[in-house]
Amino acid sequence: MRHHDLPTRAHPPEVLSGPAAHANAAYSLSPERDSIFSETRDAYGGHDDTIDDSDQDPVNSSAPNTTNILAIVSLVLSFLGITSLFGVICAHVARRQIQQSREQGRSLTTAALWIGYFYLATLTLCLGVYLAIAGQGN
Repeated sequence: MRHHDLPTRAHPPEVLSGPAAHANAAYSLSPERDSIFSETRDAYGGHDDTIDDSDQDPVNSSAPNTTNILAIVSLVLSFLGITSLFGVICAHVARRQIQQSREQGRSLTTAALWIGYFYLATLTLCLGVYLAIAGQGN
């Protein structure tokens, strides 16, 4: 389908009256103005905004629309703090699964890794400070 076969602007129903009736003018362009816009767009190298997806099969699309469950689990475990090590491990496993299965959830694993590594670094720092303070008592 070419762009000239499709409507270029939204045309709301003509049911408004009163002060809001003039607001409909913002949604529709006259045919003359529409042709001026398309000529200007074509003159400056504009492109056809329609998407030709006739070669794509919507049933067998390559990216499933499901979120990886392990990505969600890794984010929850990373947030809990004490289980952040398990969250980091689950996030790495979930990233590999997402890469192979093309599922969604990569941003969840990224957040889980950031949060998990932050908790682990904080825990390591606190443990080091604690041991330094406890070692001075002797």
